[in-house]
Amino acid sequence: MISSTTDDGTPIRCEICSESSLVNVSRPPGDSVCPNCGAFLWVDALVEITQQKSFVPDIRLREIAATVRSDAVREITSRAAAEFDWSIAQQNELSDAILKREELGSTGIGSGFAVPHASVDWLSSCVTVMAFAPNGIDFDSLDGQPVRTVILIASPKSKPGDHLRLLERVSRSLRFLGHTAA
Repeated sequence: MISSTTDDGTPIRCEICSESSLVNVSRPPGDSVCPNCGAFLWVDALVEITQQKSFVPDIRLREIAATVRSDAVREITSRAAAEFDWSIAQQNELSDAILKREELGSTGIGSGFAVPHASVDWLSSCVTVMAFAPNGIDFDSLDGQPVRTVILIASPKSKPGDHLRLLERVSRSLRFLGHTAA
């Protein structure tokens, strides 16, 4: 086994062997190999983003199966609904609001990232979900490349400032990673 440990790598804790290591992560952030047990690991943008403590998602989905934008939005909102005990009507309203926002222009910002977002009446606070799509999603991204990391933002219509501040934090986090964010 070839170790991927470096003195200046990204700190991770392997979910298989529970050992902590510094590893080189593929760019855009994606995968690495645990130098201790050899397990293949998804080391997403969350690891690097949370190092600067500007953005931590409420939910992290290790893998979604969808390969097209509308299916990805519906899959992510379905899993968030299960986590937060939302009704089917609420889940569908959020999915529809996000897809309506996507009609204005893709939130696929390039470098494998998308930040779909919308506001709904029934939420009392912002919710964020980070999801990894190993097969890539056709998000009609600015750079034409498939999206592998989706950061979905849902916010209450009654708090538009919270929505904008959260978009700003996510955007700043992605710029920190060396990606352009709209």
